[in-house]
Amino acid sequence: MNAQANPANTQTQVQTHTLLAFYTVYLKPTLSLSLSGGPQYTNATQPPSQPTNSTTPSVMASIGWQRSHTNFVASYSRTVTGNSGLLGAYNSYSAIASVRWQITRTWTAGAGANYSNSTNATPSFSSSNPGGETISGTVSVQHSMSDHLNMELGYAHLHQSYSDIAVISTAPDSNREYISISYRLTRPLGR
Repeated sequence: MNAQANPANTQTQVQTHTLLAFYTVYLKPTLSLSLSGGPQYTNATQPPSQPTNSTTPSVMASIGWQRSHTNFVASYSRTVTGNSGLLGAYNSYSAIASVRWQITRTWTAGAGANYSNSTNATPSFSSSNPGGETISGTVSVQHSMSDHLNMELGYAHLHQSYSDIAVISTAPDSNREYISISYRLTRPLGR
């Protein structure tokens, strides 16, 4: 069960109950396919509107490919959620893909892309939003300077399209450049 309420309007509540079957098959030692699916019951309330109940399929699929220096993962999902920041229940469709490549022993490059689309499953609610879409992409390079010290440089771009949200409509794109330096402390347990 997933119960979500928006703090700005505690009268809006979405509950989902999902029963999923899960299966993974290894097509080759380096290639796997995972499937999951089942019925999802959704109950959404927002007084004074009538509560809405629905049963829809929930589906997830992912594929993974891994070699000694390269790996690739992609996934797709279709489910009903109570999206953060949007009141009501939403049919959510998302696709994610990422790839990592170990260039040398100390250098790794990566890239990722994400697409999500939300359509309103409770249009009768007074504060409902039609939904929208989000597209994002990230590229990064990581360098291990020692067994404990790592540095990562990256760039991320985000585009959001939600017509009824003014702050997003006026500035739908954002860019982020980052540098991350991390030092990992390790010590055996029991000493």
